[in-house]
Amino acid sequence: MSATSSLLSRFAALLLVLALAAASAPALAEDKKDAKPPPPNLEPTAEMKPDVAARYREAVKAFEQARDADEDSIARMEAAIKDLKAVEKAAPRFAPPLYYLGIAYQITAEFEKARGVLKRALDLNPKFHEAMVELGDTYLWLKQPEKAIAEYERALATKADYAPAYRQRAFWRMTEKGDFKAALDDATKGLTLDPEDKGLEALREMAEREVEGPGWARTFVCETEHYRISTPVSQEFADELGKHAELIHRLYTKIFPKIDKMKRKFPIVVYADRAEYRKNGGPEGAGGHYSPMIRKLELFRYGKADDTYLVLYHEGMHQFLHEYLEDAPQWFDEGLGDFFGPSRYVFEEKKGKIVSEGMEIRPNPWRLELIQASIRRGQVRPWRQLMLMSHRELYNPQWISIHYAQSWSIIYFLCQYGADQGDRKYFVLLQNYFKALRRGEGQESAFESAFGKVDMPKLEQEWKDFILKLR
Repeated sequence: MSATSSLLSRFAALLLVLALAAASAPALAEDKKDAKPPPPNLEPTAEMKPDVAARYREAVKAFEQARDADEDSIARMEAAIKDLKAVEKAAPRFAPPLYYLGIAYQITAEFEKARGVLKRALDLNPKFHEAMVELGDTYLWLKQPEKAIAEYERALATKADYAPAYRQRAFWRMTEKGDFKAALDDATKGLTLDPEDKGLEALREMAEREVEGPGWARTFVCETEHYRISTPVSQEFADELGKHAELIHRLYTKIFPKIDKMKRKFPIVVYADRAEYRKNGGPEGAGGHYSPMIRKLELFRYGKADDTYLVLYHEGMHQFLHEYLEDAPQWFDEGLGDFFGPSRYVFEEKKGKIVSEGMEIRPNPWRLELIQASIRRGQVRPWRQLMLMSHRELYNPQWISIHYAQSWSIIYFLCQYGADQGDRKYFVLLQNYFKALRRGEGQESAFESAFGKVDMPKLEQEWKDFILKLR
């Protein structure tokens, strides 16, 4: 990966941990002397039949293994869901299977199902504070933030020392309100209850950084229709960034329909150089990053203006897409970033004045050579496998570069095939996939909606032929 690539930042990783609450879901106790006492709300009841209790434990184990799987995680989670449903049927008054189903449905992006089972769990056990937090997370996915905060508050009213509730309320205050001081207070309180919670630790660090600010002697600001750019460099630099941000935004909307205008503008912070970026929390090795929790894009000024703009265009796509899909599949999110990243600024000049300007798409020179070599070696993934990958699978260290390159190449193929002849016949597949995700369909369902009736071997061969001809 190049320095200008969107490497996985700790902020993106934190969002994954916070959003997919399964990562911190309490595990059932194991027979170890140093094991923590099991959460009472998740333990089998005394009157439960031993065989049903055993099936419950096995179902939870299958869920945990699916959650942590490096391969076929979605398929394994679907199998775990069937196991949990079977336990629920055998013990219909027992709430914990519904709790784990709620987390599983969040992972498979079936949020209405998650809401339904978690509400049923709370009907069975009104003191189930763990389920309240999961229901709050589900409401966030469903873009109902006021209902989310009500659940976090209810969890804290039920169990005042429940650290995950403080974590999620801090997350809500940061993401939905931009109230970093209140988020810092919650994260600090949560860490006193659970000093080992990495999510709380990262939230506290981020909140502290936002409260303190970058410490610039002077800040230059450019406000445009969609963006607010801040930098310590110069007003001329801020204005130039603002112009390019709006031009690439216009190109984004040629691929995606316009959405309702945000209540607040996209914040972009551009540091003077890499050292300042790193000093202010920029991930090591990254050339810029988008922080989903605070909707903020951060990068630094490169020696070459084109490199600065490449990062702006790539990371800006993540910022733009987040308004449509807070849980976009990783291949889709990164593929789109690489699709727009290498866009070229073009303009028409008459009598020394620019009369028109815009952006044009071009092949990604940082991905093209690798994907062409991978196709020739036969070292690429079937589309279905790539599109159903979890975050963990896509970032497999041995495959990550190929996954990124293939993701870009699929997006480029679907958008550009036939464009020179005015017939982008495969673009509708990408549109259908996007619409399915917007409807709340999970990764597998969205794939089937878009590609289920397509001759995939034929399509994938056309993709390979098309990509191999690019220069």
